[in-house]
Amino acid sequence: MISLRGPGSGKALQSEKIEERYSLKRLCPGDILCSELQSHSERGRFLRDLLERGEQLPEETLLDLLCEAMASPVRQGKGFLVTGFPKNAKQAQEYEAKVSA
Repeated sequence: MISLRGPGSGKALQSEKIEERYSLKRLCPGDILCSELQSHSERGRFLRDLLERGEQLPEETLLDLLCEAMASPVRQGKGFLVTGFPKNAKQAQEYEAKVSA
């Protein structure tokens, strides 16, 4: 299911209910990115430095982080509910290409 409604339309509440009802794990790329930025990993430091300089993150970084979170044994369960992704058709196509490879 893809919900394309705007801000304030109830997507977050809907996500919570779906997550609860079907015992899914919610993955939010923004939260995953924040965790990586706060980590002491080499990639986290690199990304933090980029953002502090006002540069954009590499396109595939968010996709890599999302795919890693989905593959993590900590996140295993019945499935996932990904919120806030994809933001555009290009991200959707890149995701499809990466997971089908």
